[in-house]
Amino acid sequence: SFTSGVFLFFSLSQIPFSTKLLRKFFSGFLVIFGIEMLYAFYVYIFGPFNRLAGTFHDYQYSYAFFPNAFANFSLAIILLSFYCIWTSREKKYKIISFISLVFSLAALILTYSRGGILALVFIAVIFFGVAIVRGCFRDMRFWFMLFTAVIAVVLSFFAVWNINFFRSQNFPVTSFQAKVSME
Repeated sequence: SFTSGVFLFFSLSQIPFSTKLLRKFFSGFLVIFGIEMLYAFYVYIFGPFNRLAGTFHDYQYSYAFFPNAFANFSLAIILLSFYCIWTSREKKYKIISFISLVFSLAALILTYSRGGILALVFIAVIFFGVAIVRGCFRDMRFWFMLFTAVIAVVLSFFAVWNINFFRSQNFPVTSFQAKVSME
């Protein structure tokens, strides 16, 4: 599967796509992801699973679900959302990307995937390392992205709190700290 992804990436990277076409493709992908997120939140609130897994569960066996795979999916969307916020000039694309960023961060938190959260921290460390090396601290877009990230994290924790509140009406909810620390 990884080899197929690498082959597909290098094959598609040789095709010249226009920026406008890529922006429409990415925005469409983020809207489709938003629909997936609404379904995932619905399943988490009203389903028996104690971690968010979205459509990443086995329909044949009701006890099999894959929240770590969904965390990887959310990480990809987080990166795509940041890319779209960074490169978009139009406000509507930035707003769609920001909403997708908040939902994907909330989804990553609700998967309770320690590996997914560590991967996000690792990506942030690499991002700041590259920013230090390139001297991006003088660029206003860097500060805008940092501000956007902080606001998105705050809003995603607020969304997690609300989603867990609605879930607590049907099922017991374990705190984030207890799930991550394996208490």
